[in-house]
Amino acid sequence: MISELLQSPFVRERRRDTRYSVPALTLIAGHEHFTALDWSISGSRVKRPVGLNHRDRLSGMLLLEGELRTGGFVAEVARLTEAEIGLRWLEVTGPIAAAMA
Repeated sequence: MISELLQSPFVRERRRDTRYSVPALTLIAGHEHFTALDWSISGSRVKRPVGLNHRDRLSGMLLLEGELRTGGFVAEVARLTEAEIGLRWLEVTGPIAAAMA
C-alpha cells in the first residue's frame, strides 16, 4: 500500500533541487572519469569508486554533455551505498556553474 502511494504521480519528491540524468554530466578526478547517474545544482550520484568513504572530498573538472563550458568542482561524499555515492557540491567554478543552474 505505501509503496503504491509513493509511486503515485501525485506524490512529489521532497528534494529542494530537481535531479537530472540528461544532459549527461561527467566528473573527472585525477585519472578517473565518472558519469553521473543523476545530478542537480546541489550534488550528484555516481557509481561508487573504490576507496572513497563518507565525508571524503573529491575535486576535479565537470563536463556537461552538449555544452562547451566546463568548470572545476569540489564535492564531499554525503551518502554511501554498496553500489553508489551521493556527492554534495561544495564548490562549482567556471562557466559550467551557470549551465547547471
